[in-house]
Amino acid sequence: MSSIDPRPEAAPAQGAPPAPAVRVLLVDDQLIIAEAMRRLLGGQDDIAYHFVTDANKALETALAFEPSVILQDLVLPDIDGFDLIASYRLHPALAEVPVIVLSSKEDPALKARSFAVLANDYLVKLPDRAELLARIRYHSAAYTLRQRLRVSEQALTEARLAPPGPGGPDPVTGIGIGDRRCFERAADAAWRRGQQDAAPVGLLLCELDPVAAGGPANQADADWNARKTAALLGAMLRGPDDLAAHLGAGRFALLLPGATAADALALAQHCRRQLAQLLHFRPQASRGAATLSIGVAGAWPGSAVGATLASWIEQAELALQQARDGGRDRVVEAVDPPPSSPSQ
Repeated sequence: MSSIDPRPEAAPAQGAPPAPAVRVLLVDDQLIIAEAMRRLLGGQDDIAYHFVTDANKALETALAFEPSVILQDLVLPDIDGFDLIASYRLHPALAEVPVIVLSSKEDPALKARSFAVLANDYLVKLPDRAELLARIRYHSAAYTLRQRLRVSEQALTEARLAPPGPGGPDPVTGIGIGDRRCFERAADAAWRRGQQDAAPVGLLLCELDPVAAGGPANQADADWNARKTAALLGAMLRGPDDLAAHLGAGRFALLLPGATAADALALAQHCRRQLAQLLHFRPQASRGAATLSIGVAGAWPGSAVGATLASWIEQAELALQQARDGGRDRVVEAVDPPPSSPSQ
């Protein structure tokens, strides 16, 4: 059910079901625009809509509603729309919330000033419905991903502060994922459990491209990319048995006990897309945004005749090599994976 609230100052309901993924706040003094937006966004199960007509209450409302996108009018009584956007950027809770300017004019000067105060987008009202929905969902998804990764990165960094044992958290990325020794031990344990329980195991071997070369600026970019990749893989863990590890030189592994080859392939495709979107927001990068090549291998250790831990990892290595040879920034599944189920 779509959550649409046409009341200008209504507070979000307490004890309500989990909110839709996209939370849109409109700041516009004209009720006719608020109603038009309600109609444009109506019928979308993933969108919650709220609006405020008193610009003096915009900041307060935004803090209470916690939007993932703000639609901001520029011409408001008492307050300049540009100043209001600037006030969002000065508040820690709203500093990164995407702001889409809604203007009555297709004016390059207004666009330039909007982006100067760190608005994310600019639309002339009333926009086409399909375009509006696409832009809202794009900005909301990017914002939500960044928030999730920040939480994951903080949690993983806190884990790093615990005294590591042999083969513990990775010291290179500064993120609390495993290192190569940790991965080797976990892979051996996962393979043995798979043999005992006749359960599948999935493996993603990932490599960042480009890797830093020559010069502190490029090294800084590579370090930043490695940290973000580590945080992303950490956020993809499905449970306590999964493991993300940094193998060195821009290479990572994601170990997925209980995952079939199809499960692992779907997660790999998701990881590649999410990382491409995340690294797009590195404005200081000294060269093009990094990409991620991934090799995927699934196995049934307890049923595949002749399958070994080493052959399984080798299949993932070969798939990663094919991804690199094929132009990078792609996911390749092992060409000749072990049987996909015990019945095969």
